[in-house]
Amino acid sequence: MDLHPDIPSAAAHLRKVYDLGVTFFDCARAYGNGRSEEAYGIGLQGVRKNVFLTTKTMSRTAKEAQQDLETSLRLLKTDYLDLWQVHSIENQGDIDKILAPGGAMEALEAAKKAGKCRFVKVFGKAFLLRSLSPADCLRYVLSQPGVHVAICGAGTQGQMEDNVRTVQNFRKMTPEEIADVRKRALIGSGVYTGPPLEYWKKKV
Repeated sequence: MDLHPDIPSAAAHLRKVYDLGVTFFDCARAYGNGRSEEAYGIGLQGVRKNVFLTTKTMSRTAKEAQQDLETSLRLLKTDYLDLWQVHSIENQGDIDKILAPGGAMEALEAAKKAGKCRFVKVFGKAFLLRSLSPADCLRYVLSQPGVHVAICGAGTQGQMEDNVRTVQNFRKMTPEEIADVRKRALIGSGVYTGPPLEYWKKKV
């Protein structure tokens, strides 16, 4: 599969994923310079109310984040987001800017009050696949108490189908399996060998 498909092809792929039963869709202003949001808007036409839709802003000021929100809503062809996230937080300086007066958090809070997004949070990721399979990660998350959704990416339709099969055949992990995953995650994190999980973050 082309990792940089044209917008109609990407939209068609999204619709296939929806038809497989997926109802959580995550994108960002930064993905494909807005092309991902445009593809989502086309691909999810007519089924918007059946899905949980999220996007992200990399802006650090309230004004710029608000502009991002307006653009995202237009491209996604919706008047609200289920979840709006702050993207690519790499150091304490980013956090300080986002939470400062006039920072992006003000736009997120205003959007929630205005009904333009239902939930807000920050976005993060891990570098777990050095020692765990995607199925291990997904089963682990879904085995935790209080978990309602797992955000999992896929670079190909085959990877998405693997994720769907993992959920369709889901079996809650035993305490022994959970302990094993945690041990292997630590090894992959760099506690013993290799780079840290959040390898992209800058030291301050």
